[in-house]
Amino acid sequence: MTESAADALQTLNHRHEAIALWLIANPEKQQNDCAREFGYTVPWLSRIINSDLFQALYTDMCKERKEVAVHTLGNKIIHAANLGLDRTIEKLEGGEAVTERFVMETTSGLLDRLGFMGKGEVAEEKHLHLHLTAGDVQAAAERARIVNGEEAEVIEVGGADA
Repeated sequence: MTESAADALQTLNHRHEAIALWLIANPEKQQNDCAREFGYTVPWLSRIINSDLFQALYTDMCKERKEVAVHTLGNKIIHAANLGLDRTIEKLEGGEAVTERFVMETTSGLLDRLGFMGKGEVAEEKHLHLHLTAGDVQAAAERARIVNGEEAEVIEVGGADA
């Protein structure tokens, strides 16, 4: 979380360590529960938990205890995305009235984020036009024979009409 210098948590104390321990001991609980436990408002606790200094402490304490750090900003984003996807699946499977536009935009967005859709660019077709004479073709055939070390059949190209 990006914070201004005035708002950033500057030091840690025993209360911050207690919060980190509570989060480690209660991975299934929400910040609301933690705020209530410590007598903080949810917004204030969120500022503490999402500060760089606290996240470093929390991550280190999790590593020391060989616990998975679940109360990180990245995990919250993943959790929110999972809730959104679950709700989308419920709408699609549950017979809830959904528009074709909803289905199309949802599917398109998911496929795009998974890397299955391009950016809408049309691939540019490239054409190569070569203008060769019969002599050019014979010379190329001779060079190919030499490079391949073969006794290739030489085809006479052109003639009086060429």
